[in-house]
Amino acid sequence: MNETFEWSSDAQCETILPVEVAEGYLYTYANRMFVTVGIPIVLFFGLIGNIGFLIVLLRLKHMRNITNYYLANLSVADSCLLATSALQYFWTYEHSPLDVNFVFSTSFGCALPNFIVYLCYFASVWLVTLVAAERYMAICYPLRHHTITGSSRSVRLLALTWGISLIMTGFAAPYGNPEVVCINWPNDGPYSKFPSKIAVCRGLCAWCDKALYAIDSAQFIIAFLINTCMYGRIITILNKRTISDNGAYGSAATSSLRVLARNRDQVARMLLINTIVFFICLMPYCIMNVNSLVREILGSHGFLSLHQKQILSWISKLTTQINSSANPYLYSATNKRYRKAFLQTFTCSRQQEEEKYRRRSSSTAYTKASLIIDTKL
Repeated sequence: MNETFEWSSDAQCETILPVEVAEGYLYTYANRMFVTVGIPIVLFFGLIGNIGFLIVLLRLKHMRNITNYYLANLSVADSCLLATSALQYFWTYEHSPLDVNFVFSTSFGCALPNFIVYLCYFASVWLVTLVAAERYMAICYPLRHHTITGSSRSVRLLALTWGISLIMTGFAAPYGNPEVVCINWPNDGPYSKFPSKIAVCRGLCAWCDKALYAIDSAQFIIAFLINTCMYGRIITILNKRTISDNGAYGSAATSSLRVLARNRDQVARMLLINTIVFFICLMPYCIMNVNSLVREILGSHGFLSLHQKQILSWISKLTTQINSSANPYLYSATNKRYRKAFLQTFTCSRQQEEEKYRRRSSSTAYTKASLIIDTKL
């Protein structure tokens, strides 16, 4: 760290932080490796993957469908969250020996990064839920889904998703009060150059922190339950179809119909795996929020000790970053169609594959109505 940030001497202390507590927020070797090695690696591969997925949609027409439009919005949200949170980590590490010393020293400097991070986080949770709802309707209610689906409906749903996320983020916007915290460090040893005054971002009102933690925890739990119910139903339907496929299709079923059905099921299973990884990665962050809510309500340390909270804080930071980076790689790892699309986009075979797709589309168009009727079985 080249420079240590410290608040001006005339800033009034609002909180006195005991030295033994402050020492727990000093960067350890593991913390330093996380910021200087882990975050750059995750950021690099995350941006490459998410931007690469957007390029795939731009270059390959046959990849432009409703599900992928939703996933494109998810890639945008993940990229913005990755870049903004990484900037916070780098800047704080460079200017402070404490990972809680938020060095954007104005209310605007506190509010803007938090606003971007929370907007992208809320949007990612509800975009994953929107994708699950779209697959749920397509597999469990195929006839109704076929009649109501369309580009205008998708645009309205995306606007609604971002609108809800923006409203929820409004509770994070008041999270822009830089609270000055004083620390009485010992005068000897490594503490001599440590800042005696630091700042952390707090809510502008007494209830802002409680509202943020409550909304953050509630929306995660609600989204988790909704996704669990929908994918539970999807798995049940897919298992029934797997058992009855041979009898349903018989010898008269065309190969094109089988391909369409197989692609449909593969996408559903891919999104299921993606959703499982999504909620597993965000679970530590949710536990942190619930603990903070308990602390704000009861005025205690919550159900986590200080040491447990510090460890879980770094785990949640890592898993949140991984979650925002992993989606494009999960698409390719779990679905052959997406894997081929990535290869086609960044190799010379794009034109040939597009021509194959056009010929295949013209030969299988007549089977779509049959597939819709069949999926109701």
